[in-house]
Amino acid sequence: MFPLSPMPKKLEENQNTGAFEDLRKQYKDTFAVLEGSDPLATALSFAALLLNENLQSSTYRIETLVNLALALGRDKNRLKQKDFRRLYGDMEKGIVARQEDPAEDVFVSNISTMRGNFLVLEGLSEGAGYFLQVFMQMVDSLPKNESYDVIRDPVYALLTLSDEACKRAGLSRNQLGNEIPKAKLTPQDAERITELRKCLTFSSADLDDLGIKLDDLGEFGFDPSARTKLLKQSLLHNDLERWPVCHKDGKTFLLLPTAISGGIRRFVFEMVVKAYGLDTFLKALAHEYSKRLNLIPFLGEFGRVQLEFTPAGDTLMASVFRWVDDGRVLHILFFMDNLRGFEKTGFGGWDKNQPTTSAAILDHIKLAKAKAEGSDDFKSGISLVVSCGVGRGIMHDVSVLELEDWDVDFLSVHDFEVLSNKNSFAPISLWRLKDAERQVSEAGIELININGLLNLIAWREQLGGTWYHTIRFQIPSGTEVPV
Repeated sequence: MFPLSPMPKKLEENQNTGAFEDLRKQYKDTFAVLEGSDPLATALSFAALLLNENLQSSTYRIETLVNLALALGRDKNRLKQKDFRRLYGDMEKGIVARQEDPAEDVFVSNISTMRGNFLVLEGLSEGAGYFLQVFMQMVDSLPKNESYDVIRDPVYALLTLSDEACKRAGLSRNQLGNEIPKAKLTPQDAERITELRKCLTFSSADLDDLGIKLDDLGEFGFDPSARTKLLKQSLLHNDLERWPVCHKDGKTFLLLPTAISGGIRRFVFEMVVKAYGLDTFLKALAHEYSKRLNLIPFLGEFGRVQLEFTPAGDTLMASVFRWVDDGRVLHILFFMDNLRGFEKTGFGGWDKNQPTTSAAILDHIKLAKAKAEGSDDFKSGISLVVSCGVGRGIMHDVSVLELEDWDVDFLSVHDFEVLSNKNSFAPISLWRLKDAERQVSEAGIELININGLLNLIAWREQLGGTWYHTIRFQIPSGTEVPV
């Protein structure tokens, strides 16, 4: 999830490859090979690679190949290991490989629920495990009756399938994967395809042993007759991500094991909004965030804070105001993504260009600044704006937030929790960070930090508490340097 800051247009445009069909021009040979292959067998073989921890940072290209194989296949030809290696490597030549970044999350998350723990692959979505955990709090809070079993039972069925697939593959909770994308598929990784395919294949007896009802999995069942529709969809919002389970000849296949979190979040959103409306869903989600945030020490020093989200603009907000040092004020503002348009674009869309939300954020900050300036001891303040939502990108125009003696910074709620649980970080460190940013700016360097505040803090710590003196090369004044 991106911070709430204006992003250079070139960077924003590069975040989405568009529809799968748009890749045909760059990958003509790949399309031709996949069109002559068995759609299910080929897609399942590529899906097996998603269970390989060595390939975590290459998830983007693997998911692309899964979708393309399923959408394009027209024959019964079975590809060989050399074919998978070539198709994997061919992705290096175009835009797909440029979308790959070093992994920032664990490879396998552990989801704690009322029915036990479940292993889930993180996949492409940043904070996928975190947001799924929040959603499971909501699911577990639903009344225990048949009216809500239509939500609860399918969710647990898919979680159980994911957990079993991960365990079959020998994966464990919080396991790390390879942080670096791999340009080529090694013979060793290709040899594991057959073994890992079995981890994603379930017989009727397997489902019985796991206590899974086929009807419950039906809520996540992919319709093979509509597979060509995938070509008009994008990697970050498509039918396979929502319905990652496929059935054929009495067997069940988990065709996109990295889609568990996204599939469940979309399903719960759809069911609750359909029955009770978007406003009710938003209030329920805000309530879960309140419960969760009330249990953590804010930035390690505030102790537990009772948060209550209230209406503000076209969303819900909650705030905390604290004096953290002599004359310094920290204002923490939490706001909910109002989820407008999410049903159409899912995790491939953005919460952006919503002036009412931006205005409400600015009003909150101005009120906090006015309150601080009422004290004779006031020197400076910082507003930390924390976005809470379902895991889609959030980007608002905050260019107007330039206030004297007052800085504003942004981060996602899962990054806020990480920072709050970090023993070595204290609120006063935010002022040191701002001082360092100003010194870098005065040196004629503009830092474009699309990875957020937590990235800057980690980077500064890694460099021994400073930035500017570690730069040993000359940079022309005004140069943009991505972080």
